[in-house]
Amino acid sequence: MARFRAWATPRRVAQAALLALFVYLLSLARWPLSEAVLTNAFLSLDPLLSLQAAIAGRTWVPAMMYGIVLLAATVLLGRFF
Repeated sequence: MARFRAWATPRRVAQAALLALFVYLLSLARWPLSEAVLTNAFLSLDPLLSLQAAIAGRTWVPAMMYGIVLLAATVLLGRFF
């Protein structure tokens, strides 16, 4: 049980940082959308969303690679993201 408590603080820091990044990117996603900022960063990491786009468009979606890498890392490393 003490082993899990050692990870509590870094986990909370990571969750807070990702929440702050999400809120920041959400605030940038307004009209007109700027191409300078990667506002779809969280969407490109979602493997199911990329798979849905690939099936719907009947084509390969290059952003799908991010999701595949994330799935492969999850299979190899366990629950890390």
